[in-house]
Amino acid sequence: MWAPEEGVGWANHAVVLVGYNDTGGYWIVKNSWGAGWGENGYAKVSYGNLEQYNYAYAVSGIMGPDPVADIEVTPDALDIGEVDIGKARSTNMAIQNVGTADLTYAITDDANWLTTSPTSGTVAPGDKTYITVTFDTADMTATDAGDHNATITVTSNDPVCNTTAVSAHITVVIGAPSPLVATIEADTVRGVAPLEVAFTGLGDGGCGTLAYEWDFGEDMDSESQNPTHSYDECGTYTATLTVTDKNGATESDSVIIRVIDPCEGAWINPVAATAQTAYGTRDKFNPANAIDDNLETRWFSKIKNDDSPSRIQFDLGDVKPVSRVRTMIYYRDAPMTVEIQVSTDEANWTTVASEFTITDGDTFIEIVFAETDARYVRLHETELNRIYGQCTEFDVYAGLR
Repeated sequence: MWAPEEGVGWANHAVVLVGYNDTGGYWIVKNSWGAGWGENGYAKVSYGNLEQYNYAYAVSGIMGPDPVADIEVTPDALDIGEVDIGKARSTNMAIQNVGTADLTYAITDDANWLTTSPTSGTVAPGDKTYITVTFDTADMTATDAGDHNATITVTSNDPVCNTTAVSAHITVVIGAPSPLVATIEADTVRGVAPLEVAFTGLGDGGCGTLAYEWDFGEDMDSESQNPTHSYDECGTYTATLTVTDKNGATESDSVIIRVIDPCEGAWINPVAATAQTAYGTRDKFNPANAIDDNLETRWFSKIKNDDSPSRIQFDLGDVKPVSRVRTMIYYRDAPMTVEIQVSTDEANWTTVASEFTITDGDTFIEIVFAETDARYVRLHETELNRIYGQCTEFDVYAGLR
């Protein structure tokens, strides 16, 4: 900031008054000696120091000060601290225009782990804008652990300071990534051949960008995250998704796809099961276990002398029509008498096979009834003359339309 010295006489050189800054309390003048003089050819003169110099004051009165942009960037250094490999953290820096003309700016940096947004813009006089600075280690590996430095450069139309440098620092550490998880979603899991299945692969956790690999259970695979596959032959297939993170960690998930010949039909497991029961909370009493193929014991019935009905209910999903069920039930103390009921809405039930007494709990019992398009089927107990019974397996015979 220039201020006059005592004893200075008449000036023998002239400068042009091009702007002012009320916040800083100074005039901005431009010299004719080029960018090597002052601040890139400009200088700041504090208010009040030009009034005694008639020539300068007269020129300013005739010409008037030209509006100029004046940039202030804060802070001048960014240190985000520690960031785990594969993660990202963000902070802000501010660009303020304390001048009298619109400020235009552009931002660049010299690091591939650093991004700014926005990278250019305009700031009106007296306004401020915030820049998001992101420190991203997604492309780093264990060998990149340690300190990293970069420079963010802001260029502008500020005539005095058209380039501003902001330092950036990050410490990359090898942290424990969140657990890697792979999940499969399929728009259908059973149907008539040829059956087209749209798969969705969901990956979470791990380190860095995840890669997806599919095995459809036959001689085809895919590296797309969300592939579509057509099963042309009848059969049971296991589709498997394997998710791999950048460090080579893997996690898998699978789903069973059943493709059925519409003319022949097939024995099908239900998709869900519920039970009305007053006994047992352990996992082996979970009615949903009765829909798989391992024949472990599951709870089916209720305690003796309980007047409410005892039943286990199955959701068949989209299979239709259904014409028989196959079940294995273990009973205790006395034979079990059940009936088969079906429903399309879980509210209105129709009995399709009644008073069926189970006397042998060691083999599959097949119960045949009239073909139905019902989605829900249940074993409804009609005799409550024993302590308990257990349903160990349940299938339905369906031919898909």
